[in-house]
Amino acid sequence: MKIAQIKKGKRNLYIITFENQQNMECYDDIMVKYALLPKKELSETELEQIRNENHELESYYLALNYMTKRLRSKKEIKEYLKQKNYSTKEIENTVNHLQEKGYLNEDIYIESYLNDNFRFSANGPDKIQKSLEDLDFNKNKINEKLEQITKEEWCTKLRHLFQKKATSTHNDGTEKWKRKCEIYFYNLGYPKEWILEIENTIEWKDDITKLEKEYHKQKQKWSRKYQGNELNFQIKRKLYEKGYPKEIIDNFLNHNQE
Repeated sequence: MKIAQIKKGKRNLYIITFENQQNMECYDDIMVKYALLPKKELSETELEQIRNENHELESYYLALNYMTKRLRSKKEIKEYLKQKNYSTKEIENTVNHLQEKGYLNEDIYIESYLNDNFRFSANGPDKIQKSLEDLDFNKNKINEKLEQITKEEWCTKLRHLFQKKATSTHNDGTEKWKRKCEIYFYNLGYPKEWILEIENTIEWKDDITKLEKEYHKQKQKWSRKYQGNELNFQIKRKLYEKGYPKEIIDNFLNHNQE
């Protein structure tokens, strides 16, 4: 098949028009490799080889474009290209090519991912480690990078987040709110012992206004069914379930009933 015309396309693509009026887009790398010029005659074998190499090169440039917004892992690249219906061979060759060019560097990715999460997210070390392991990075390499951030640095971050969470708006008593905070930070990837250690440094205060509001709500509900000591028992039970300490409930009820 003979090339009739070649036009410059978008970016590093050229549009080849053959004498039979068929068109084919071709990357500049392929143009140079096969010295594609007007009037050049290509056999069917050569044409098929060019198409295959061009398609594989398309996979490479697509992966490069995918990496422009942020760093990507090998696993992310493979999954992305698989979604674009590239063959296993094309994907493996693309990944190898990216590695050869230095675009897939595990150390840089792990360090960047760790620093970004430490500085800009609420995530703790355990969650970050799990996320990196899910991306198929080496566990020893992950641990090595994680150890560069000290426990004191993590706890300073956790203390700031804990203080903010502890004083945020909620409708629970202190004890129940403490348990919710513990679960919240455990799910964010902080070790339980760190959480309890920081929790003990927080000055927890029960909002008496909230307690009073909850008291009247429970009193109105249960006074339809109970009176006297039984009513007080039901109210205390519900207030305790809400997380208010027994001592504070007793003091409030004694004061309220005087």
